[in-house]
Amino acid sequence: MIQRNNPARPIAWLILVLGIIGVLVALVAGNEERFASFLVSQILIAGIIFIIVGIILLLVLQPIEIPMVTVKSSAASAAPPTPPVKPTSPAPVAAKPASAAPVAAKPVDPARPAQPDDLTMIEGIGPKSAQALYDSGVTTFAQVAQMSPEELHRIVKVEANVKIVGEATRTWPKQAQYIVRGDMDGLKDFQQYLISGRDPSQYKD
Repeated sequence: MIQRNNPARPIAWLILVLGIIGVLVALVAGNEERFASFLVSQILIAGIIFIIVGIILLLVLQPIEIPMVTVKSSAASAAPPTPPVKPTSPAPVAAKPASAAPVAAKPVDPARPAQPDDLTMIEGIGPKSAQALYDSGVTTFAQVAQMSPEELHRIVKVEANVKIVGEATRTWPKQAQYIVRGDMDGLKDFQQYLISGRDPSQYKD
């Protein structure tokens, strides 16, 4: 609380002082014969009245107690209260799918083409004989052309147990050589000479 002087109290003090002055003037003038007694008495009465009124006013007009109020700036009071900002939780990060382990590419034999040659073009090689050669890794005419008849016989007859006519494997490398050279006419003539894939000159009695 703050005590603030009542604005009317100075007037009360002024009246009190004037009353005291009036009484003093009346007392002094009463000793002088030149002043009329009536005037002196009027001044004395007026002074006493002023003194009484001044005292009453001072008693009545007490200091004003003003409650202390914190004054905010107009800008702060005019601005609406800012609501508290709720912290936003970060968005959940989607788990990155684990990449599948790279599949190792199957090594490719450079000597083995993607598509095997049709070995049945060689007279004496049927589907079973051709499959036996494919399974052993012999897939091209060039390979057959470089192999010996004994090796071809072992792969087809012995290992794959495919029934073949006699010494048919003896003519397979030569037929393959015609195909590798691109001499299809020579191949045709040679196959017409053969009997069931065998060279007649090599028949054994």
